[in-house]
Amino acid sequence: MNKLQVWNYDESVEWMKPRISKWVDMWDEIEPELIIAKQETSSQGARTDLTSGTNSRGWGQYCKDIGITKRWANKLIAKTELESILGSTGFECYTPAKYVESAREVMGGIDIDPASSEQANETIKATTYLTIDNDGLTYDWIGRVWLNPPYGRSLTSTFVEYAINQYNTGNTTEAIILLNAYGFDAKWFQDLFNHILCFTNHRLKFYGGGPTFGSVFAYLGNNKQSFAKEFSQYGAVMERYRDE
Repeated sequence: MNKLQVWNYDESVEWMKPRISKWVDMWDEIEPELIIAKQETSSQGARTDLTSGTNSRGWGQYCKDIGITKRWANKLIAKTELESILGSTGFECYTPAKYVESAREVMGGIDIDPASSEQANETIKATTYLTIDNDGLTYDWIGRVWLNPPYGRSLTSTFVEYAINQYNTGNTTEAIILLNAYGFDAKWFQDLFNHILCFTNHRLKFYGGGPTFGSVFAYLGNNKQSFAKEFSQYGAVMERYRDE
């Protein structure tokens, strides 16, 4: 079996600091500019491949112009994307209001958001919201649920499994769950294929950062037609094929 070689960021930083110290120290400031520049040079026909490290002259020339090696720039961007996927840069990213309004349109309201905060609930407007301080996993989720679970290793799967359990037991009457679409092949995701899904055709611009992949909305409930009609504006709505 092939072993995945994991790049140790901390060790690499220590080794590279004397060589590119200004870029390490200024990373928080230059990161957005670097990522945007890579996207722009790629969209202009510059081929970018993080895994093989092969890039066309557009991206390479940009790195050369600002005085950083292409290889190091790729590693910094890869680190940022990996942290976003794993949730290690933080658990909270807030959903843009238009998607929440669509959820409210489908369900007629939101009774509980079990993974929220005071700031997030300014947009969600749930009757009850639970935070990291009072642990939503220790409560019954009664009524109509909005769930954008925390992105962090096992946290997402735990919240999704709990949501499905609350729906199956009858505590939850309807739920809309927003997830990072990269995990659709995970074991914990498979039960969601028993419900109707919307895979987005774009990346959501979360408040406070967020995933670097597309998203998927899962609807648990009996109002499937309303969900399909409302969320089809955001991407492809689908259900598991069943041979009648």
